[in-house]
Amino acid sequence: MNTAVLVLVLGSAVGHAAWNLLTRGQTDRAAFLLRSLIIVIVLGAVAVTAGEFFGDVFSRLTPTAWLCVGLAGLFGGLHYFFLAHSYDSADFTTVYPVVRALPIVLIAFGDAFRGREPTPLGWVGIMVVVAGCALSSMRSLRSIAWSHYFNRSSIWMALAALGIVGYTIPDKIAAENMTPSGLASAVIYQYLALLGCLIVFVAARMLLPMRVHGSSRLVGTGRVSEALGVSGVHRPVGWFKPAMAAALNFGSYGLILWAYQMVGRAGYVLAMRQFSIVIGVILAFAIFKESGRIVRIAGAVLVTIGVIIIKCGG
Repeated sequence: MNTAVLVLVLGSAVGHAAWNLLTRGQTDRAAFLLRSLIIVIVLGAVAVTAGEFFGDVFSRLTPTAWLCVGLAGLFGGLHYFFLAHSYDSADFTTVYPVVRALPIVLIAFGDAFRGREPTPLGWVGIMVVVAGCALSSMRSLRSIAWSHYFNRSSIWMALAALGIVGYTIPDKIAAENMTPSGLASAVIYQYLALLGCLIVFVAARMLLPMRVHGSSRLVGTGRVSEALGVSGVHRPVGWFKPAMAAALNFGSYGLILWAYQMVGRAGYVLAMRQFSIVIGVILAFAIFKESGRIVRIAGAVLVTIGVIIIKCGG
């Protein structure tokens, strides 16, 4: 694991934690996520159109990469939808570590299936990160119980986590099928994948009911105004904070796609990106005053140790 990849992944981790914290602070998380996706698509369309006119940017994607775009858009949109459900049913320091931890081992096994099994020390680092993620979702050691991980909100967190697996594998394959490789190719792929996310997200909100936070009312049953978060059910979302989240999300996603081009194992990148939990947990305590400081900070320390092990021995 070279230093350039580490810098890209840690930079992505900072942006990822920041946009998730912005989302956590909203009353209507689904509308907030949707608006951030809309901003990315609208502003990105200008740059992509200009790039295609002057440089034929879409030719950078091979047929395999185009297939990956479709899969990443599908699973990415479902991930955002179920993530919004998760944030409405549990606190940030439970949802964020669990959703980020569950896919790590699955992606590592996916690497092994593709003939890129992590080294023994790499497996150690991955498992230490997973342990840190699990610990970071607890309020105290006394909270170790099946009910902590298997409850009404667990299904949403599990589905959000599976969404990560669903788009990470195509992302890694696409990164290996771009000509030429580099940040520009990653940005083009990223834009198209996020366009797919937006389409799937809107469809999911219109077809699948979502319970209004703090209310028994359901939204997302076919009304476009409610899907866009302009029905008046919640305090208005606005556009400034979604724009901030959009910039952070787009930047962090682009750095990861770039990193995928430089390393053979997606599991290492995904595990190291969990350093965002260290940032997210600390800031969540400072901003949202959530409980369980000692055990969750201990989990953040484990994540940090796991990242160091992967960097040195992976």
